[in-house]
Amino acid sequence: MGAIDVLRDASPDDSAKRRTLIDALKNLPATTPAAREARDACAEAYLLVVEGKEATQKLKAEMERLGAAPPNAVADLLAAEDKIKKSEPAMRACQKAAIELATKRH
Repeated sequence: MGAIDVLRDASPDDSAKRRTLIDALKNLPATTPAAREARDACAEAYLLVVEGKEATQKLKAEMERLGAAPPNAVADLLAAEDKIKKSEPAMRACQKAAIELATKRH
């Protein structure tokens, strides 16, 4: 739960830090099914958010650099939006698993 809380509290604008925290969470040993579910669900959810944001920021930077949309702009934007859209149910699964883990600890 501690690693999930740290990840949740990390600045959403610091992708590098969030990636580091996601990797740390993924590598934590989980001794119970509830702990594994929370670890895996939260790592997946936050990774989708980070990847979607990074892709959007990369596209924006590329457009500013070129002064126009790059050739694959539409496909890249759709892929980024898809990750962000997928993160919504994944984040709900993370929250549910984290709550279940927290209640089992007490």
